Parts: sequence; C-alpha cells; structure tokens
Amino acid sequence: MAADAKIFENITIPNYELHHLDWFIPSKNQTLQSYAQQLATDILHDRCSIIGVSFGGILAQEIAKFRDFDHIILISSVKSCHEFPFRFRISKWLRLHRLLPTSFISSVNDWNSILSLPNLKPVAKLYNLFFVIKDKQYLDWSIDQIINWNQDASSMINCLHIHGDNDAVFPISNISNVVAVQGGTHAMIVFKYRIINRILNDYLNSK
Repeated sequence: MAADAKIFENITIPNYELHHLDWFIPSKNQTLQSYAQQLATDILHDRCSIIGVSFGGILAQEIAKFRDFDHIILISSVKSCHEFPFRFRISKWLRLHRLLPTSFISSVNDWNSILSLPNLKPVAKLYNLFFVIKDKQYLDWSIDQIINWNQDASSMINCLHIHGDNDAVFPISNISNVVAVQGGTHAMIVFKYRIINRILNDYLNSK
C-alpha cells in the first residue's frame, strides 16, 4: 500500500514493456473509485495489461472498471471483500484500523534506526522498501479504503491471481482461483520474483 515502483524492479516479461503508475496523495474524502478514475488517465496505451500488488491489486480492479485491459494480474491481493480475513471485518465493524499508528510510520526516515538489532536487519530492509510513501493522509486513506472495500464478487475475465501460501495479510485459505507460490509471503514480489516471472511469462506469452 505504501510501496513504490521499486518492488517491480526484478519483474521482467519478454515481449512486454513495463510502465509504472505512481501513487498520488488523495484529496480529502476522495473515493477509491474517483482515485482509480484519476489514475487511469495516466495510462497512455490502448492495448495493455495491468499488474497490481496488494492494495495495488484492489486498485487495478477499480481502474479496470474505467479501462479495458488484455489481462488483469493480481499478486498478493484479493478479488472481493469476501476474501478478506475475519480480522478485517472486525476492524471494519469496530473501526479498529483508525487506531493504527500512521503518525509514527510517517515520521520514520530509516527503519534501520528503529530496528537496530542484528536479527531485525532483514525486517528493517523490507520496511524501508515497503514504507516509501509516508504521508499520513495517504496512509490513513488507503487503510480505510482497503478495510471498507465492498466488492462483492469478481466479474473479471482474463485475470491471473498469484498468491503465496504463507501470506499473513491475506491468508490463502480465504482465497479461490489462484496460482499458489509455495513459501510465498505477502512480500513475495521481492523474494520470489524468479517464480513470479516464470508464472507471468508462461501466462502472458501463451495467450
């Protein structure tokens, strides 16, 4: 949700050129649909596919309501609110997500200074990669959009969903119709990119 295009730096797909869509700070009370429609204007190609990771996968599906894509590819994401874990539903009902310390997250310049113990260095490296966009308004907004996403069912065609079987954010037990990556976590776009590249290449170049 707060990562930038760096998470795609090891993704390579023969016969395809990757173009990155950059997050922008939403206006006050902007809806997810409005945000997606605005972001869709940055897509300059008529024939293309879209890839979204985590919250980016949710947003990719919303963008697809305004643009036609050859393929929609979701990585470590969900296709409807029914694929959320139960704790997300509890958070929605009780608004617990509004208690998350986004002010603290937005104030951290380098996670190495916080997670300084040797055994936490890999975690600090990961956080430095995944918490790039630290604007509090954006973080609060994106968390709220995820928790309150109400897509009841997916009607997408030409959709590929790649998901790790060890994803702690969106457990695979709640998700159907996926290509499972053994040992894949929510951050597998970084650590399992070779497997993901192979899946993407096989899928896109067989169509």
